[in-house]
Amino acid sequence: MGTNIISIEALFTKILEINSPWKLCDIQLENKVVKIFIDFERGSKFDCPICGLSSKIHDTNYRLWRHLDIADYKLYLMIKIPRIKCSEHGVKTIKTIPWGRINTHFTHKFENLILHKAREMSVVAIAREIDEQDKTLWNIIKYHIGEMKKTQIELGDVQTLCVDETSSRKGHKYVTVFTNQKSGKVIFVTEGKDMTTFERFYNELKNRDISHKQIKNISMDMSPSFICGAETYFTEAEITYDKFHIKKLLNEAVNKVRIEESKETELLKKTKYLWLKSDSNLTEKQKVELNKLLEVANLRTAAAYRMRLNFDEVWGIDESKADDYLKEWCEHADALKLDPITSFVKTLKNHWSGVINIALTKISNGISEGINSIIQLVKSRARGFRNIENFIDMIYLLKAGFSY
Repeated sequence: MGTNIISIEALFTKILEINSPWKLCDIQLENKVVKIFIDFERGSKFDCPICGLSSKIHDTNYRLWRHLDIADYKLYLMIKIPRIKCSEHGVKTIKTIPWGRINTHFTHKFENLILHKAREMSVVAIAREIDEQDKTLWNIIKYHIGEMKKTQIELGDVQTLCVDETSSRKGHKYVTVFTNQKSGKVIFVTEGKDMTTFERFYNELKNRDISHKQIKNISMDMSPSFICGAETYFTEAEITYDKFHIKKLLNEAVNKVRIEESKETELLKKTKYLWLKSDSNLTEKQKVELNKLLEVANLRTAAAYRMRLNFDEVWGIDESKADDYLKEWCEHADALKLDPITSFVKTLKNHWSGVINIALTKISNGISEGINSIIQLVKSRARGFRNIENFIDMIYLLKAGFSY
């Protein structure tokens, strides 16, 4: 086998892609740190950062950039940065170099590594692993999220929104997440969970010269603030309430019936999840126990449970029959004269068109729920986010579909 041994200078010149007018001028190794010194060729000229005029060099100084580690050694680029003297604009520092942003201390590849790691690890853990301050890494993430939001988030074709809120830590500040239902990508995240979140998304569209009228459908929960925001700022959009939120409200109503009735009979003690789980999620033992309870005469919880099962039929019914079916369901539910169920019926009637739209538009907040589950995992990994801006950046990084 032939050999092709090259010098260490040639190796680093190749892997660091050092090309004219730049040149490698020195390599230093000390205490598990490699420093690569990069100069430029004599007589080189550089463009004025303002007008682009090729100009002579006025003076220089070395600056340091951290690059990807090599064989457990930290690798730094010591680059001689010129200031040019433009005939029109005077002395100016050059604007770009091939390896990194001119005003930071990390190369493009190092910053890209941070973005990739942040998808899988907490920033605190990354900081420990690479021996940098977590605040420094957040600044890198924040810069790139800002740039990618401007260049990679497309709003011109968004017609259906899914809107959901989540907290940065349990009981702490909330953010509202707007998702493009068609692509499944997060397109806007903002602090709060009131109607002003819709105002800020409206202004984002306006700033991009996009009409709010292009939004035709909004899927969300029954939050009064969300309803007010949607109706105020997106007047052309049909609201579709999230069916999972509605099912949750009905489950809560059934459980309230059970709690009240369990004060009168021992049969209902420790049976909460028999009534709330779907049949497919019950064990065989639980199914037998549930069927026995359903056979008990005049059990109010059983009656509420049957109404719950009947209610689910509305999601798959022919859209032309949905309105009539739901009206009939409400009549039967009211006839039970169970206060929690009656209260649920009242909620349906107060939000009728948005409930019926579930059958008509066939859209739901399932995408938002999936995104929220990932956000919860990240919160757990990071043990919560004290800084709301960092929390928002992480949502974008994970679910906006950025390429970097």
